[in-house]
Amino acid sequence: LVDLPVDYEFSMKVSQAKELAEDYNLHLPLKVLLPDDTTKRRTEFILSRQRPISLPPRSFIELTPAYGFKDQTFDRVLIASPEYCFLQAAEEMDIRELALLGTELCSIYENDMLSFMNHRRRAPICSISSLTRYLETANGIRGIEKARTALKYITERSNSYRESIIAVMFNLPVSKGGYNMPGFKMNVRPKHIPDNIKAQENDVVWDEEKVIVEYDSNQGHLDETRHDKDVERNNILVNCGYDCIMLTNSIIRNIPIRDQAFLEIRMRLKRWNNKRDLDLHLKKRIELDRMFRDFRKKWNIDFDAEKSKKLKERIEAEGAEARMYRQYK
Repeated sequence: LVDLPVDYEFSMKVSQAKELAEDYNLHLPLKVLLPDDTTKRRTEFILSRQRPISLPPRSFIELTPAYGFKDQTFDRVLIASPEYCFLQAAEEMDIRELALLGTELCSIYENDMLSFMNHRRRAPICSISSLTRYLETANGIRGIEKARTALKYITERSNSYRESIIAVMFNLPVSKGGYNMPGFKMNVRPKHIPDNIKAQENDVVWDEEKVIVEYDSNQGHLDETRHDKDVERNNILVNCGYDCIMLTNSIIRNIPIRDQAFLEIRMRLKRWNNKRDLDLHLKKRIELDRMFRDFRKKWNIDFDAEKSKKLKERIEAEGAEARMYRQYK
């Protein structure tokens, strides 16, 4: 929030916003809110926009209890909440991109190299219910109808970017490049397994139809111990009446093979199957694949792999993982 009216709790100068971005390792250019069009500016590190006349509650959240500059100390630093970020994105993204963004916001994995290598999880930064409550109070703001429409294509608890892609494919209608198979949950324990049986969470679960899809990324599933655990888990599911289907990267990335696999899933879900309908919208699936491939780079939301790699080396050298990890985050 930059140079805002005095009725706002927090405001800073553009030069201070740049300092804040550097200290918190935020992507540049930094997007800032300004009171009106007369003060708009665009530099290599600042993109400004006019703030809406009225914003709903929980549009901003506290970044840190206190933050100081050379000439001023602020009691609070506020940034756009995940819900407000989602609404802002609706001005520029289409429905498919918004569905992927919402699924990522409701995911449970850390988006950095350290977490990718160590399979770290985190609490989701927002939920479908929090997005719904926020959008219900955001009447009259640009993009609101598109954002509300995208909500029905979002699923919570994705545990990787590829899982988010699979979720969006399952949720989107065929006319938008998807496969129209909503009604599932992600990374949950199937509810029809008795409590006295030890069972792990599964990637994608349709409990009513007793169908489960597991995604094997070929990353972390290659060792013999993990393979044995997967076999044991699948045996438990089959004994409890579940159908188990495995998806791999080679299936997901090849549209004809993927179509065949997803039609098989639809058949097991006892849902209407029409390969001809899929064939009519092949171009949409090609466009969707291209969107998935370019999404993070296009919207500047990918983690810096090179920077994360260097950080990991420093952590290992200094033996202070917790402190360094917090500093990086």
